[in-house]
Amino acid sequence: MTKADSAPTFNFFAFTVDVDWAPDYMIDYMADAFTAAGVKCTWFITHASPAIDRLKSNHLFELGIHPNFLPGSTHGNSEEAVMKHCMELVPGAKAVRTHALHQNSRLMWMMRKNFDIRVDCSLFLPFTPNLIPHTLCHSAAAIPLVRIPFFWEDDVECLRPGKSWNSSDSNIHVHGIKMFNFHPMYVGLNEDDFTRYENVKRDLCRNRPLNELTQQELIPYTNIGTGVNSFFKGILEHLRINNLPSYTASEIAELYLSSL
Repeated sequence: MTKADSAPTFNFFAFTVDVDWAPDYMIDYMADAFTAAGVKCTWFITHASPAIDRLKSNHLFELGIHPNFLPGSTHGNSEEAVMKHCMELVPGAKAVRTHALHQNSRLMWMMRKNFDIRVDCSLFLPFTPNLIPHTLCHSAAAIPLVRIPFFWEDDVECLRPGKSWNSSDSNIHVHGIKMFNFHPMYVGLNEDDFTRYENVKRDLCRNRPLNELTQQELIPYTNIGTGVNSFFKGILEHLRINNLPSYTASEIAELYLSSL
């Protein structure tokens, strides 16, 4: 058997979460759902909290960083400062997704060279079939940065014409890596069109950060129909009942590099 014969097909689902300063109860809810379904997830971390600490002990989870390089960032006032802050949150992190998908090749290489980031998930290619990883390398002698495009995101779906919360939709069952990205806030609110989240920010976040909001005070803002949470539960159930494999971002990168 040749190496090509044994190469992975990269036809599977994968899951990521951008924590985005969400309340702990929402993070715990998603962690419990992944654990009950036996599904792996890569979490991109923005802040410290007891719920984040609980994620670190779950063997199904990889923790990466979610640095905010935008002006006014609470992570720092320079790219190096932002990275140092985030690496203190998740020491030894190997995976990154930048907040707001801020990216350029120089920044990517700085993260790889100076902070030993090995995997980037900041490239969004919605509903694109046949997705596989690729590498970014500035030197033939250097270990490359593996970039894994992601396929679906909850906030984008809320605003997409023709949005669907049906986990059986044919658009999400195409060949290739199907990496989904969720946010605990939108799952917790079961967001459908972004009005609930905007109302929460208007009514409750004038003098308080998101992560201090309680479940009780968010109940009136929570959608009881179909939305992000109903889709989240549906796609996890699809993997569970069909016994489908799942992988963290670093595991996908390792599979890809071993196939080269």
